[in-house]
Amino acid sequence: MGIAGEEIEKAMMSTLEKFEAKKESKTITFSSVSEGQVSTYLASINLLILEGGPLDAEENSTISFLPFEWQDIEERDTPRAINHLQRELQKFGVIFGRGNYQMYDVHSKHTFLNVRDDKTGSLSGGTDLIIAPFGMTSGCVKLNSCVAFEFKTKETVDEQGLESFLSQATMELIASNYHSQQMTLVVLTDLCTNSCVLLTLTR
Repeated sequence: MGIAGEEIEKAMMSTLEKFEAKKESKTITFSSVSEGQVSTYLASINLLILEGGPLDAEENSTISFLPFEWQDIEERDTPRAINHLQRELQKFGVIFGRGNYQMYDVHSKHTFLNVRDDKTGSLSGGTDLIIAPFGMTSGCVKLNSCVAFEFKTKETVDEQGLESFLSQATMELIASNYHSQQMTLVVLTDLCTNSCVLLTLTR
């Protein structure tokens, strides 16, 4: 269990017990969670939501974040998005490779961040990308995650708005911090507009 695991577990147990009393499903999926369910969890967790835009360099710098051009649906185009993001972050001094960080593509692992509890229920879902120390085995990635990215295509954001996915990203934040041994930041973004939401837990 990660650094924030005990707090999250308490909130999870309290919430799922209330849902069980109402004879609702004991499995809550990230993508279908309601704002009310999220609020119930967050009542027991100190959450800070930071909103920002694309990464910008210092004023008068020649470095800028190049927007990503989505060419397919999110599921199929995510590997390209990850490669693009790594190139852009390297421009700003983020170092990838041995002794530093690595990007782990987990977008096809839809239960990657599952939190299971046979007595009280479970959270079910995943995320698209994890940034963690270099050379982690599959089982160790979520235990050492630093940043998780949830991608949405520009078309999806234009149609539904980034804020409509805030509950999903919040559940990813809760689950990733449940597993990780350090605080994990979650970034919700389309990588190509001024829309970006950063979520982090505070102690």
